[in-house]
Parts: sequence; C-alpha cells; structure tokens
Amino acid sequence: MGARMRAAWLRGTLLVAIACTATAQAIAQSVPNRYELGQRMRRFERSAESWYGVQSPPPFGAGFGFFERFPEPTPTTPQATLLPTFSDAVGAYFQANPTRVAAALERGYGALLRCDSLASCTENEAEGHQAALQRAVGSFLRMPRFLDPASDAKVTLAWPPLLAETFSPDEGTASVIVSPEREFNLHIHTLEGVHRLTKDFYPQGDTWTLHLPEDWEAGDYWVRLDERVGEVWVEVGRQIVSWVPQSQPRVQRLRAFLETVEDFDPHQRATLEFQNSMLQAVTEGSAYETDVPIHRLLLEAESLRSAQSLATWLRGRSGEHWLSVRGERDGQPKGRTHLRLFAPPMEQDAQRRPCVLALHGVGGSENMFFDGYGAGSIVALCQERGWVLIAPRTGFTGIGIPLERLWEVLAEPLHIDRERILVVGHSMGARAALQVTRENEGLPYRAVAAIAGGGPKWSRPADDPTRFLVLTGSEDFALGQAKRLFERLQAAGADARYVELPGVEHLGTVPFGLPTVFAFFDEALGE
Repeated sequence: MGARMRAAWLRGTLLVAIACTATAQAIAQSVPNRYELGQRMRRFERSAESWYGVQSPPPFGAGFGFFERFPEPTPTTPQATLLPTFSDAVGAYFQANPTRVAAALERGYGALLRCDSLASCTENEAEGHQAALQRAVGSFLRMPRFLDPASDAKVTLAWPPLLAETFSPDEGTASVIVSPEREFNLHIHTLEGVHRLTKDFYPQGDTWTLHLPEDWEAGDYWVRLDERVGEVWVEVGRQIVSWVPQSQPRVQRLRAFLETVEDFDPHQRATLEFQNSMLQAVTEGSAYETDVPIHRLLLEAESLRSAQSLATWLRGRSGEHWLSVRGERDGQPKGRTHLRLFAPPMEQDAQRRPCVLALHGVGGSENMFFDGYGAGSIVALCQERGWVLIAPRTGFTGIGIPLERLWEVLAEPLHIDRERILVVGHSMGARAALQVTRENEGLPYRAVAAIAGGGPKWSRPADDPTRFLVLTGSEDFALGQAKRLFERLQAAGADARYVELPGVEHLGTVPFGLPTVFAFFDEALGE
C-alpha cells in the first residue's frame, strides 16, 4: 500500500471512528441524529433549489464561457446565504458536531425564507415576526413513519424544537411579542403526487391528532407540515408515512424465509437481506437515515422472494429501488455493495440506454445523490434524458466489489448500453471515480466528472477515449487537489476540462455544478 493510499485509509478510519463517537454522543445527549440532519438538509436544499439551476449552461465547445452563469456572490443574493450555510455545515460535519450542523442549516433556511426573490435577500414582512419565525424554523416534525390499519386509525403529530437554540435575529432587528396561537397546515399526497388530504388547525399545545378517514388506502404518503408566520409559510418538516396492513407479521415472515432458505441466487439473497434490514429498522422505531416507502418496499421484497433471480425480477421494472450485489472470488460470493438506482420507464423495443454511476463523498451512502446534493436533482436530470442512475455505497478505494461485477449483474436487465456509461463522483467519490476508471478492464467509460476532489495518478494509455471533467469551487478546501488532478490528467494526455465555480464551497459544488456536468455528459455522448 502506497503512502498516499495509507494516508487516505487512515483518514477514512479516523472519520469512521469520529462518526461512531458522534453516534454515541447523540444517544447520550439527544443531539440531532442522522435522519434529523438529513431532514434539515433536504428542507434547506428544497428552499434553495430554484437558485441552483437559475440558468441552463451553454453547450461545451470552443469559447465555452465557464464562468458566465456563476455570478460573484453579493449580500443581496441567495448565493451569499448558501455559501456560509454550506461552509458552516460542512465544517461542523467534519468536526463530528451534529448540533452545529443542524444549527447552520436552520440559520440558512431562516435566511432564505426572508428572501423575497432570487435577486434579493432583504428583510421583508417576516422581519416583524422574528420570534415566531425563529420558533417555526427550529421546530421539527415528529410522527410515526408507518401505521398498521389493524391497530392505528389516527396519527399524532408533534413539533418540538430540534435544538435548544436556533438561528439568532440579525443585529438591529427588533423582536416583537407575537400571539401564542399557532396556525398549521398539513398536506398529504401519494409519492406520485396525487392529493389526498389538506388540513388547517390551531393546536392548543405542541401536539395534534389526525383521525384518518375509514376509506384510507394502504400505501406510502408524503406528509408536509407548514406553520404560518405573518405572510410566510414555514416548512416544519416533510416525511413519508406508510399505511401497511399486517406489517409486523409480513416482516417477520421475510426474516424467517431468509433464515431457512439455502439454494438461492446470491444477489437476490443480498438484496432481500438489505431490504429486510431497512424494513426492520423503520418498523422497530429506529431513526433510519432516510425516508423509506415501507409499503412499496415490502411488496417488492415479497415479490423478489419468489422470483427466479434478481436479474429476472429487475427486467422491465422502472422507478427507484434499493439493491445489493455480491462480488465473487474463486466462484464463491465475496463482498457486496448496497446501492440505490433509478430506472426510467422503457418501451419494449427501445434501444439500450446510457447509465450514470454516482459515487458519494465521505460519510454519505447510497442515498446521498437521491436525497441530498441539491435535493436529489441528479434524478430529474437523468429522468428527463431517459438514463439509468446507479448510486452504490462508496469508500476511498471503490464500491467494495469489482465494478465489472455490477455491470455483469445489472446491464442486461436494466437495458444499459455498456459503451455509454458515465461516472460522477464528489469529494471521496471523485477519487473513487478515478480509481474504478483506472482499474476498469472492460469497455472504457465514456466520460468521468470528478467534483471537488483529487485522484490517483493516471496510468491508462494516452489513446484512452474517456473524457474527463474536473469541477471545483473557488472556496472549496479541496481546490488544490482538483487542480493537481487536472494537471496529472493533462500530463497523461487525457482529454480533460477544468471548471472552477466562483463563490462555491465543497458541498455546493454538486448542486451548482450538476447542470455543467450533464452538459459535459451530453457532449460526450454527442447528444
């Protein structure tokens, strides 16, 4: 193992140890857990997402103005709010301080609420309701994540403060006495966007009970709770709640099946074990890191259990799925990688389609590109192009199994064109993207986008057709790594581009940079 690889491994080990320590502290001190931080991050990003893609990037080519669509941040733009929020949150994250992470995201969200347009962050009518705004932004939606019709016909909502202290009023802003009466609005719709219920209510305390109609249907639902502060509606929280008949017995039958079955497709077994772990975590009350559509996931696990193989089950399916793929050594299963994928609907005789492989940064998981990084904007970018998206759980050296194994298992049932695979990685994922590309022994990848990170020395032949984009931010602590990566690619004769986003830090490089990444991918595919 080389010196740099050892250093990377040690950094990774240290971060894992810090994360474990932070988890122990969270249990002892009731600080925000991973799920609550994720909810705070997604709320902030949903509020900011209209700014990320305010303009579409022009096509790549001669005279491409890399900086034209990225104005320098000023005190009157939302970007000036995003930069310190991301910087504070990322700094606190690497210091293993989840309370500071949540506080930074709350301050950022509160500041964005006071922006009356994309061009102005001046104080508006919310200024006169500063105390109420602070209270609403600091509240957190707590409610069951699944219900069983056999015993539950009502849902109790609560909105306690996530932190003891939230964002402070701007200097010079006078707090005012506000009415203790609080007005809330509850929205419920299916994951497909079909409206089911809207309720306005004025609670007397800090909880409220919703009695579900008798004709409520089994399924997964988005629930969003908003609080009115003056003329501003503050999102207190948004989560999935699943209405699942016979949930506990069905999960127990799945677990019993896995304990008794022996002769089974290894990828099918690995996927069922992964799905079962998520189902158990949520149904047993664990603060699993992201929202899980329990009803759909349980139906899929039950159908996969009786399928011939994972590949057979996947063929022709669309939408989002959580899977696990096993590696192999000497003809025996060895290692595994958990992943989340999106497959757009496909006509029966359609041509094979491109696939984006997305590798997350340190501390993330297979959910990061779907739930974070600009509120999962990469999914919409793939969907509008008809591309498959695969996001595996990633480490410093890759995904835990040879990447070729992934394509052996998934390319045929998902109808992936092996000659049009595109790779994007952020931070640690940028290094992993270069690593897996360098070690690839199959068909070359069409294009690789390394965001906010470095990578190993490039040793593939100079005539390798893979194109590279190195994208970073002027305020990114990994700016030097990105520049050195670009220089190494150039020295190796690779077709490489370099983009530096003014006024953008480490985490913001993904949501601000993805439109440019996909413009680069479009050019690489000739589309």
